[in-house]
Amino acid sequence: MGDNSTATIINEITNLTRSWEEEHLQPNYDPAPTLTRLAEIIEVETENYLKMDPDPFDERHPSRTDPDCKLGQILKLLFRKDNFMCKLLNEYLKDTYYSRNSITDRDIDQLNIAACRLLLDLMPGLETSIVFQDMETLIHRLIKWTTKSIEPLQSYATGALAAAMDIPEIAAKFREENSHLVPLLLQRLKRLKNSSEFINNAAIFSRPFAHLSSMKSPPYRGDGIIKLNSILDNGLLQDTGEITQESPSPLAEVRWESPLSRNGGSRMTEVRIRSDGGD
Repeated sequence: MGDNSTATIINEITNLTRSWEEEHLQPNYDPAPTLTRLAEIIEVETENYLKMDPDPFDERHPSRTDPDCKLGQILKLLFRKDNFMCKLLNEYLKDTYYSRNSITDRDIDQLNIAACRLLLDLMPGLETSIVFQDMETLIHRLIKWTTKSIEPLQSYATGALAAAMDIPEIAAKFREENSHLVPLLLQRLKRLKNSSEFINNAAIFSRPFAHLSSMKSPPYRGDGIIKLNSILDNGLLQDTGEITQESPSPLAEVRWESPLSRNGGSRMTEVRIRSDGGD
């Protein structure tokens, strides 16, 4: 069944590239649907590849990591299509492709989105130092899209630009641009975190495997009880004591007697808590 599935996907990739070879020189040809479909196939197989839990530090081509994986076979097949790859890098990533070909009824943003998406999907099999060699114009365009563009082009361009900036020579050449991009992208990450629909979902902050850990992070607040871990001077975690929060004042001082101490006696721990539920 696995062999049949692989053959089906390879056949679809072959048919897509064959159709492209036959049609891309025709007037009014739109490459966006072909690029989008290729990206969709690669993204599915990339997810399947990652489910096999490959070594994250292994930067080899996926086909070398696992010769039987479909992702590696797809990448090898596409990289043999020199004309297609050249068109992708040198034509479809330009914001003047349609205008230069006298096509006026197409949205160039949609083509750039599809091309940038596919480029990002192909990165695991590309030698970036070769792809971005003498491609300063493309890098400037990626910087422009990363800085100010529509989504998802902005996000795809950010990923492709990150791969380019991983090359020391390019990072050094675009040092000034990087100095502006880093704070901008950090701000976007913060906005993304704060606007996430999961921000109020407690499941995100749960620790389903906490019982496997020998360390817990004091204090822990939940159900009106504050639990504190008494940690001895040698750094080992001991038993947990509990304080029930019943003080009516906004800020109360609680003295809690730990059941454990270094010398067998008791030790007092002072905690300041808010009775109104604040931190």
